[in-house]
Amino acid sequence: FHYLVLRKDAMLKLSIGIIISFIFVYFTFRGVDFGNVLNGLEGVNYFFLVLSFLSVVFTLVLRAVRLQIILLPVKKVSIKKLFPITCIGFMSIILFPMRMGELVRPYLVHEESQIPFTTSLGTIFLERVFDTLILLGMLVIVILSSDTASWVTQSGYGLLATFFVLVSAILLTYFKTDLVLRILALLTQRLSREWQLKVESIVRDFVDGFHIISKPKTLFYTLFLSLLIWVLSGLAIYCIFSFLHLKLPLISAFAVLIISIIGVSIPAAPGFLGTFQFACMMALTMYNIPKESAVLFSLVYYILGIGTNILLGLMFLPLIKFSFKDIFNKLKAPPKETVPETT
Repeated sequence: FHYLVLRKDAMLKLSIGIIISFIFVYFTFRGVDFGNVLNGLEGVNYFFLVLSFLSVVFTLVLRAVRLQIILLPVKKVSIKKLFPITCIGFMSIILFPMRMGELVRPYLVHEESQIPFTTSLGTIFLERVFDTLILLGMLVIVILSSDTASWVTQSGYGLLATFFVLVSAILLTYFKTDLVLRILALLTQRLSREWQLKVESIVRDFVDGFHIISKPKTLFYTLFLSLLIWVLSGLAIYCIFSFLHLKLPLISAFAVLIISIIGVSIPAAPGFLGTFQFACMMALTMYNIPKESAVLFSLVYYILGIGTNILLGLMFLPLIKFSFKDIFNKLKAPPKETVPETT
């Protein structure tokens, strides 16, 4: 019954996402001369397209390495396992509506390594904190270096607020776990003892994913990898600029990167259709790029960036099986096994 409710909820979210995507597709392509769009492909340099593709692939490798480091205090998991998991996880984020695919990667980490599911979820949560910190720094540089629109600055305030909420939640649950459990015990006192124990198990397993906080060298290394991931992502965009002969400064690539991330955070149909293209177009119009050129860039970037993630995910999918029903069961009844900390 609960799974059927989950499926109905997913269908509702999918319907809403499709409507939102349709609206953004309309505003992105309204009034566009597709003949001029195709003219932008004349005389392109495919060397830069290959460089961009390699950058996208390498960022996925670095994400797998970063995940391995974050998991290391709990259990050592090989890159051979984590790279396919990373590819399938990001493909799922792209293809499933309302970012429900975010649950796939921690579930696969649990299945392949026997690390508790909620501990895996905690490591992904920690990843988001590192990503948000790096993107905040990049956004500050973009704002100081470019004449950005006011809504970009306002989005930065939202990103800053998100960062502080995430950091506060992590620090509180990691260093004051007993306090958090006492508060939750008061909030769940009307529930059965079984459910109270489940809540406590979820919190303790979740906190286990934060162990690198107490390891400064590992923390610094993870932060460095996060910086490298996003710098490579920006360079991949800059390579597409060179591919399409768009004469833009390097900082504009990071502006496009940040604004496209803001765009795909908007609920939409699978594949971030519409929101991704509209965000790219809005970013490039700040640099006085014609709409047709901006649309062409958004399509190339979409096929290269999103397409590569989907392609790699599909390549590894036959090797690893999963279903959302299994993931929901993990959320409903978290595993009780524990993994000894490595030394």
